[in-house]
Amino acid sequence: MTERDPRTLRTPGELPQDLPPARDLWPGVAAAIATTPQDAASGAAAATSRPAAGLTYALGLAATIACVAIGIWIGRASAPATPVVAAAAFAPDARFGAERQALMVQAGLGLSRLPEADRRKIEASLATLRGAIADIRRALGDDPGNLLLQEMLVNSYQDEIRVLTAAKEAGTAGQEI
Repeated sequence: MTERDPRTLRTPGELPQDLPPARDLWPGVAAAIATTPQDAASGAAAATSRPAAGLTYALGLAATIACVAIGIWIGRASAPATPVVAAAAFAPDARFGAERQALMVQAGLGLSRLPEADRRKIEASLATLRGAIADIRRALGDDPGNLLLQEMLVNSYQDEIRVLTAAKEAGTAGQEI
């Protein structure tokens, strides 16, 4: 058996119970606490010359409210009262129609090269998208200034273009969609 090093401990109970500090810190602490009456008076004067914490908080809150009010006022002055948006602005123009038609022809050729099951899925997706586009356009006829409907119409056209492009590329490259 090996002998144990006397400097190692097995339990915390073996630690020495009373160890004096390496140096006494109390004289420095006592000197820092002790102040002359002149120092105390100048500290009190400094404390009373500052505004109270509540007043500082109230002034900060008032400044914040004033900034928000000015921002709203400027925003209302620079923005039109009603959105000037026409539903026709989101209707496809002639160039879009021509490019969409050409893409539909190319996608049709690509679809003809795909397996029947894939072709049916893509055609069902396109039919759903076209139905959604028709529904959104009808709703825009009733509420032409509705920004949500306009955004939905643009997104639906983009989705249709994505599906047509994927069908065209899958059919020409022999890839799956």
